[in-house]
Amino acid sequence: MGLLFRVLRRTVGGLLVLASLAIIPIGISAGRYDERLARAVPVQQAVVVSVEEVKWSKYDDVTIKIARPGDGVAVELIGGNDLDPRPAVGDRIGVIVDPEDSEYILAADVDWEMHWYWYLLGVVIGLLCAGCSAQLLV
Repeated sequence: MGLLFRVLRRTVGGLLVLASLAIIPIGISAGRYDERLARAVPVQQAVVVSVEEVKWSKYDDVTIKIARPGDGVAVELIGGNDLDPRPAVGDRIGVIVDPEDSEYILAADVDWEMHWYWYLLGVVIGLLCAGCSAQLLV
C-alpha cells in the first residue's frame, strides 16, 4: 500500500511539474496573439449595448457588451474594463474583431503590447508552480 501511494504521488507530482512548465509558453503565446491581432486587424466601430458592474469585484470592474459589427449580436468586449473613460450604453467605440472567431473582440483603445515584465512574471509563476509541485516527487 505504501509503495502504491509513493508511485501515485510521484506520478501526480511529475504531471503537475510538466503542466506548470507548459503554462509558460502557452501564456506567452496567448498574450502575443492579442498583440498580433491588435496590430494586424483594422479597427471597426461598435455600439455599446450594456455596461454591467461585476457583482463581487473590489475594484468596480465592469463587463461591457457591444453589438458585434456586421450582425449586431451582443458580445462581451475583451479589455472593456480597461477603457478610460468608461463608455456608456449607446456610445460608439473602436473594436478589433478576430477574423477567425467573431466572438473574440478586443477593445481597440487598450494597450495590447506585451511588456518584458509580463514575460518575466509568467516565467516566475510557472517556475514557482513547478517548484511547489516538485515537493510531491520527494
